[in-house]
Amino acid sequence: MKRIVRRLGLVLFVLVVLGATSLAGYLLGTTQAKPVEGQIVLSTISDEEWEKFVPLIQTFELIRDRFYFELPTDEELIEGAIQGMIDTLPGEGAQYTYYYNPLMAKINRSMMSGGFAGIGVRITSENGQAVISSIEPGGPAERAGIKAGDVIIAVDGESIEGLPWEIRSGLLRGEVGSTSTLTIFRIGAGRIDVEVTRDFVVTPSVRTRVLGDGHIGYISLEIFGDTATEEVREALRQLLDEEGVEAIILDLRGNPGGNQQAGLQILSQFLPGGKPAAQIYSSDGAYYTLATFPGGIALDVPLVLLIDQGSASASEMVAAAFKDYERATIIGDTSHGKGVGQTPISLPDGSLTMVVDHEFRSPMGTVIHEVGVQPDIRVPTSPAERQRGTDRALDRAIEVLLERLGGSAP
Repeated sequence: MKRIVRRLGLVLFVLVVLGATSLAGYLLGTTQAKPVEGQIVLSTISDEEWEKFVPLIQTFELIRDRFYFELPTDEELIEGAIQGMIDTLPGEGAQYTYYYNPLMAKINRSMMSGGFAGIGVRITSENGQAVISSIEPGGPAERAGIKAGDVIIAVDGESIEGLPWEIRSGLLRGEVGSTSTLTIFRIGAGRIDVEVTRDFVVTPSVRTRVLGDGHIGYISLEIFGDTATEEVREALRQLLDEEGVEAIILDLRGNPGGNQQAGLQILSQFLPGGKPAAQIYSSDGAYYTLATFPGGIALDVPLVLLIDQGSASASEMVAAAFKDYERATIIGDTSHGKGVGQTPISLPDGSLTMVVDHEFRSPMGTVIHEVGVQPDIRVPTSPAERQRGTDRALDRAIEVLLERLGGSAP
């Protein structure tokens, strides 16, 4: 059997798939909030377990040798086998477990670092739909005539209904100059097919404004990427020290999460160090508590947090902690309800697996998964509404903070 494995060159495939799963569970059993990527993943499969892979390997060989029609590449067949394993996982286990081939893994990493080849849109989830919440000025999407409020139905003829955010976003990314046809639904126009050409897009994670007659600083965070902590700290420093604002609105609407460590560090800007930030329940049975870091620069600043159905994962970790400690008034709509996390494991060929291997709950143990975080003041708004210049949730946030500061709403 080992000769068969060598001949097919599938040792690496089997090792990296099973090794990634076991290592992910091990890492989450430690106190590491962000595992180290780029590891060489080894397996401890026993000789008896090897026998279970014989049908897989033999089927692969039979397909290559005997299939009558045009064959996919070996890489595509192997990716299909991996995806087949993921598809057999129960419920949300499959929904939030991903395999990225080397190209998609590269795109995923570039997205987290703030630059990528894409179409220049921000997507949020509303009632299970992929809604474009904002357009990058001058980007490919704007040049193609796509508008905020458009609902993406399909990419290159493939429906994206039911796909999680990570997959939806990944379908819009690719090599510079590549094209895709987006099928969108637009109010008043119905279904439209739009061809868009990808280009290199640099998207700042943070956008800021001064509101409320100079009393309130507004920070919108798009994703908890690699630069999010730096950007939020700098935004807070500028707003508090240079602009002299007295209160902060942190807008996490449409923020799908990202790096859990970034979420923890941003939470630490508003809470004292050493406070429980989240309870972690790992797939290996381990339990531990994440704690905030010292050195926050907005510990006593009045705060409003904006969330909606597109606020997920790390966004919900932040929102749940603020709610438990009554640190912020939360305004908007119930969050997405993704209270599970994945450990990213880089495989030797440059591909990436993300396996659901832990659940996180609020500092006081409130369940987030499939429930979401409830706002203190419910004011749902849509991207299309905000694009038209009406943002009732933001207006309410300004009112709340001005009342707290002793002023009056404009």
